[in-house]
Amino acid sequence: MKLVRQADESDFERIIEIEKASFATKGGMRAQVREHLRSFPTGLFVDWKSRGYLLSTLVEKNHDLFDTTHCTGAAYVYITSVAVHPEHQGKGVGTRLIQAALAQFGLPGLLCVDPSNAGAIKLYQSLGFRKCGVAYRFFYDQTGRIFNGNVMRQPTRKPKA
Repeated sequence: MKLVRQADESDFERIIEIEKASFATKGGMRAQVREHLRSFPTGLFVDWKSRGYLLSTLVEKNHDLFDTTHCTGAAYVYITSVAVHPEHQGKGVGTRLIQAALAQFGLPGLLCVDPSNAGAIKLYQSLGFRKCGVAYRFFYDQTGRIFNGNVMRQPTRKPKA
């Protein structure tokens, strides 16, 4: 049985529910998820029981998403968002989602994480991600406070001979 699959339009409302439960947002991702489904459907994944989702984008070589030159030089998968419903966190859902996205494209990952989110940082580190820079003024909270994020990436994989 496939534990992660690509999302489609029928997953839209559940993705928004997971987003709200995971990040206590007021639906701010609705437009982003809808646009992602239209423009890059191969980069949106859901857990087979709809317990979590992942948004990702394929980024071409030398594109400098975070203006941190030490993070680029090769194509990579930019992971926009990973969310697992709180009832299912700590059960490997996030790990499977990330692994599926990276396997889909056969490229290393790059992401930005809230530096206070120790659980997410631990998950990303377990998958080989390491801090490589800072994204200034990247996140904002419910009060409107804007703060920096940690940019993390996996080492560039060498092609198999």
